[in-house]
Amino acid sequence: AMVLPFAACNKKNGQEREKSTAGTKISAESPWFEDKMVILKPDLKLKKEAEYVQHSVAGVDENYIIVYSNGNYKMPTGDNVDWQNIDYRDYSINAITVVDKNTEKILSTVDLVPEFPKNGYIDRVTYKDGKICASLMAFNEADFSEKRVDLFYDPATGKLTDKKEFASSQEGENRYDRTFETCGYTIGV
Repeated sequence: AMVLPFAACNKKNGQEREKSTAGTKISAESPWFEDKMVILKPDLKLKKEAEYVQHSVAGVDENYIIVYSNGNYKMPTGDNVDWQNIDYRDYSINAITVVDKNTEKILSTVDLVPEFPKNGYIDRVTYKDGKICASLMAFNEADFSEKRVDLFYDPATGKLTDKKEFASSQEGENRYDRTFETCGYTIGV
């Protein structure tokens, strides 16, 4: 199941509509939403049998659909596994797929696993203002600290364009899966 956030507009207590705070009046003929089904199969190029893979939409704009895929390959079993030293990156599936919204063709797939530190994971992937942001969380066993590393990708090329590091105390600025701008407010969900 998926919860879809949405906004609606209505008259205030049956009164006339107030002037738009955005400065633009929306006419009665303006489309309020787009209703189009797109069936995507991200091109993950799995290296071995997967235990599970799930997909979620990181964002959409007029040009791109950004899909985040994550999951795990089947883990080893038995008594001969050294669980203290296993590298979980070898069993991780984390990728971003960039799809052209108009043609519904895959433009690029970015494997995020090579960016992982040994004790790291993807916290979230978002798409906002034409930038894909993959937020990695890295845990330091020596001092029990955690830091966030935001990796920014160009949707047109799938290439890494910027990298920013934050101490865990700095990360509180944007702890939402998705944010939306409306009427001068930022809403996090």
